[in-house]
Amino acid sequence: MDGVTDPDMEKSGKTGDQAILDTALKRFERASSYWADVRESVRDDMKFLLGDADNNWQWPDWAAAQRRDDKRPMLTINRLPQHTAQVTNEIRQNPPQAKVLPVDDEADADTAEVFTGIIRHCWNNSDATFAIAHAAEWQVGGGLGYFRVLADFVHDGSLDQDLTIKQVLDPLSVVDDPAIQTPTGIDRRFLFLTEDMPREEFREEYPDAEEVDFSSSSGTHSGWWQADTVRIAEYYVVKSDKKTLKRYADGSVSDKPHPYGLPHVESRDVSSMRVCWYKISGSEILDRREIDIPFIPVCRVVGSEKLIDGKRVVKGMVRNAKDAQRMYNFWSTSYTERVALVPKAPFVGPRGFAEGYEDKWRTSATKNHAYLEYNPVVDDNGNTMPPPQRQPGADIPAGLMQGMMLAADDIKATTGQHDASLGAQSNETSGRAIMARQREGDVSTFHFIDNLAKAVEFCGRIIVAWAPKVYDTRRVARILGEDGSQDFAKLDPEQQVPSQEMRDENGKIQTIYNLGVGRYDVTTTTGPTYTTKRAEAAEFMTTLTQSDPTLMQRAGDIIVRNFDMPGAEELSKRLKLFLPPNVTEAEQDEGEGVQIPPEIRQAAAQIEQANQMLDAKAQELAQMQQQLQQEGGSVAADRAQLQAAADKLQSEMREFELRKQLAIKDIQLAEAKFAQHVQTAKGEIEELMEPPEAQEPTQGAYA
Repeated sequence: MDGVTDPDMEKSGKTGDQAILDTALKRFERASSYWADVRESVRDDMKFLLGDADNNWQWPDWAAAQRRDDKRPMLTINRLPQHTAQVTNEIRQNPPQAKVLPVDDEADADTAEVFTGIIRHCWNNSDATFAIAHAAEWQVGGGLGYFRVLADFVHDGSLDQDLTIKQVLDPLSVVDDPAIQTPTGIDRRFLFLTEDMPREEFREEYPDAEEVDFSSSSGTHSGWWQADTVRIAEYYVVKSDKKTLKRYADGSVSDKPHPYGLPHVESRDVSSMRVCWYKISGSEILDRREIDIPFIPVCRVVGSEKLIDGKRVVKGMVRNAKDAQRMYNFWSTSYTERVALVPKAPFVGPRGFAEGYEDKWRTSATKNHAYLEYNPVVDDNGNTMPPPQRQPGADIPAGLMQGMMLAADDIKATTGQHDASLGAQSNETSGRAIMARQREGDVSTFHFIDNLAKAVEFCGRIIVAWAPKVYDTRRVARILGEDGSQDFAKLDPEQQVPSQEMRDENGKIQTIYNLGVGRYDVTTTTGPTYTTKRAEAAEFMTTLTQSDPTLMQRAGDIIVRNFDMPGAEELSKRLKLFLPPNVTEAEQDEGEGVQIPPEIRQAAAQIEQANQMLDAKAQELAQMQQQLQQEGGSVAADRAQLQAAADKLQSEMREFELRKQLAIKDIQLAEAKFAQHVQTAKGEIEELMEPPEAQEPTQGAYA
C-alpha cells in the first residue's frame, strides 16, 4: 500500500501493522464513546417496540418490580407495531429502485442501462429487498439501520465474482465515524462491524492467531478479550493516494506522462480515494484486502437525526409514542384490575328458599347451571314472597375507559397516523376527505421513505464504482430488465469505448461494453414494482374495454398481454392476427426494419372483409327471423320464402367463415415463407460482407 496516507497513522509515528492496529483501536474507543447514547436509545426503542406480555419491556423497571411484589397484573396491549408496519410494509410494496444515468460525453445510455441491469441482478441474486426492508424496520423503530454491499464468488468452482447486497442483522454492531455529515454515511473515513465470537470458534478459524488473557487485558484491549468470547471487527478505512492531474495540449487529461511527449497546459494536485479492509482482533490483524472504490460499502439508513449541543439525537417513530403507549398499558391494566376485583353480585331472597339446593346456589357464581330451583316462601299473611333476585354489580368508573381512549388518540397523534391512515373508518365521509387524511399520514412519515431512498441511491453508487473492478476480465454478465426478463451483456475491460458493435467468430453482430469508461450517476424512484404496474395496467385496460368494446378489436393483443395468467402471450399472438389492416401495416419489426410482406397484408384484408360480411349477414338473418316471428305464420308461402332466404344466408355465412379460416392459413404459410426468405437473405448478405480470414476481428472470449 505504498503511497497511501492516513492522517491518524501519520500522527502516531508508528509504521506497519502495529500502527494500523493501534490507530484502529483508538478510533474504535473514540467512536464507541461518541455513539454510546445513540446506541442505547436505539436499543431501548427497539425493545419497547417489541414489548409483549412475556418480556414486559414496555413497563418501567420500578413499576414492574413493584407490581410483581404485590402480585398485581401488568398488561401489554402493544399498538405500536401496527403503526410502524404502515411505513415498513409500504416500503416492501413500493421499494426504492436505483437507475443509472450517463454523465459525461464518454458515457452512453446503453452502458447505463447495462449498469441498471447489473444492479437489478444484484438485487435479485442476493434478496436485497429483504436486506433493505430489515434496515427500514430498524430505521422506523429505533431510528438507525444498515445494509452492505459485498463482492463474492459466483460459485465454489469459479474465480469470477458478483456483487451482492446483504443485511446487517444487528445495526448496533456497527461503530461509525463520528465525523459523518450525510445521512447515508457516504463521507465517512472509517467504520467497524463487530462480532463477539466464542473462543472455541476463534481458535478453529484462526489457529495461528495470538490470544490475550482476558484477566490481564487493559487499555485499548479492554472489552476485546472476555472469558468466553473474542471480539472480531471488520475495519474499513478510506485512504488517499496523492497524484498530479495534468491537461495536455491535445485536450487529454491524465496523471501519467503523455505517450507522445506533449507538454501539459495546466495541472492540479488531487487525492484518489480507496478503501482498505482489515479483520482485526484486539491484538493483531487477521486478514486484509484492498477495495479500489472511494466509498466504504456500508449504507446507513437513518430516521430523524439532529445535532444538539455537539451530541447526536437519532429517533424513529417509536420514541415520541412511548409515553402514550405506557399510558394505554396503564389504563388497560387498571380497567382489567378493577373489573377483576369487583365481587360477583349475590342473590337475595327470603330465608329458606335454597333449602335442599344449597350446593347449586352456593356455586352459582362460579358455574353455569342449566337451571336453579328454589323453595317458595310464604309470609305471615299467607302471601307467596318474590323469587330470589341477583343484585346489580358495582359500576366501573367511566374515567378508566376515557383514559384508554385518550391514550389511543395520543398514540395516533405522536406517530402522525390517524384512523384513515390505518384503514379504519373515521369521521370523513367523502372520498376526497379520506384521501386527504391518508395523505396527511403519508406526509408525516415521508422522511423515513426519503432517507431510505437516499441509502439505496448510495448503494447504486457503490455498485457503479465497484462493478468495473469486479468485472475486470472478459466475461458475460447477467442483467435483468424492469419486468424481470433475463438478458446477458458481454464485457471487455480493455475496450477503449463504453460500447461498440463487433462481429464474433460466427459472424454475428454483438455489442461489447466496458463499464470502466465514462462517468455515471445514480438516481432513485419510489413506486410500485413492475408486477404491480402491470396488474394496474390490466385493470385499467379492462375498464376501458367495458366502456368501449370496440377497443378489444383494435388493441386486444396489447390488453391480453398485460394479464398475469398462463397462456396470455399465446392468446396475444393469436389476437394480433385479427387486427385491422391499417394497424397491421403500421407495425413492423423494429430490430430489422422489415415491412410486413404483401401476402400477409392481403390475407389480413381478406379476414377483415370476411368479418365485415359475416357481421352484415348475421344482422340480415336476425332481421328475417324477427320478421318471421311477427308474421306469426299467417301466410305460409311468405313464411316458406323467408325461411329459404334464411337458409341461404346461413350457407353464405358458412362460406365466409371458411374463407376466413383459409386466409388465416395463408397468413401462417406466408409468415413461414417470409421468415425463411429473410434468413436466407441475411446469410447471403453476411457472406458478401465477410472480410478476409486474416483480418477477421473476433471475440473468442465469448464463444
